[in-house]
Amino acid sequence: MNTTTIDRTKFPRAAEYVERLPNGLLSLTDCLAKRDIYATAATSFPQLVEQPMPSQVRDLLRNHDGWAAESVGTCLSMMIRDFCFDDDAAFREYNKKEVRELYRRPTYRMLMLVMSPSLVVMGAAKRWDAFHKGSKLHSGKTSKNALSGRFEAQLDLEAPEALYPPLTLDVYGDAFVLAIEAAGAKDVAFERGARDKGRIPFRLSWT
Repeated sequence: MNTTTIDRTKFPRAAEYVERLPNGLLSLTDCLAKRDIYATAATSFPQLVEQPMPSQVRDLLRNHDGWAAESVGTCLSMMIRDFCFDDDAAFREYNKKEVRELYRRPTYRMLMLVMSPSLVVMGAAKRWDAFHKGSKLHSGKTSKNALSGRFEAQLDLEAPEALYPPLTLDVYGDAFVLAIEAAGAKDVAFERGARDKGRIPFRLSWT
């Protein structure tokens, strides 16, 4: 989809994201995400629905069954950021609020009561695969730093370089932090490292 269908004045980040893709929204079609990830977008952001947008993005707002190209979902996320939030921090706080509410649901709350942070890290790759295709999350082992006494773990996200802009990666990092906090981790620190050999490291530590 040509970026002329995205109003750059209203959606600068979304337009820039699509421009960086090798073939616009027709790029990276092997990288998919579950459509129901975006199921609440239309009701949460009704002011966005009336705006002109690429047909693939509008279809994602309307249809929530099956899989969609993750580039389309990321474009939608950037449009939400551009049109509905004043800055990146507010967008990240909204996403964190949504994740916290998810973990407050009875099913997740009971699950987290029997999970440890290290088990959450170990199972992260499997949970990623349930919602994503064409990208891969690699879970590392948790270790304890003998000097600091903190637990440390690393998750590596393997994906095409153009697929995820930095803001999307930070939103994923926030979600990883909230997941281990829900399992009892305290004083969690998070660092996103530089891409290396096609992988993006997410370094976590906690007490």
